[in-house]
Amino acid sequence: MTPHKHRDLIIAWANGAQIQFKNSFNEWRDLKNNAPSWEPSLKYRIKPEPPAPKYRPFTYEEAKTQLLGKTVISKTGEQMNIVSSVTTSYTMGTTYENMLEQFMFLDGTPCGVLE
Repeated sequence: MTPHKHRDLIIAWANGAQIQFKNSFNEWRDLKNNAPSWEPSLKYRIKPEPPAPKYRPFTYEEAKTQLLGKTVISKTGEQMNIVSSVTTSYTMGTTYENMLEQFMFLDGTPCGVLE
């Protein structure tokens, strides 16, 4: 017996994957209620994950307006209040690049600028 054309997608759907179909305009669309009909003539796919947001280090000018006075948390769980900055690093001796890699804001977002 030949397996169903969409066998692998049906299994992924049964395991909770969001399925999309390709419409007559050649566009991928979400299915209403994530309920595919599994028509052999239609094309289906697992809905791709949205790209992860990208962050970059603050510039000095951005840090003056967006970072001063904020509380950040290090990867080790230490909280710090940002009270002053200089052109390339903070008075605590950490660069803007290191702030992005090693710290986050209280809401869990990286300590940098969303691109």
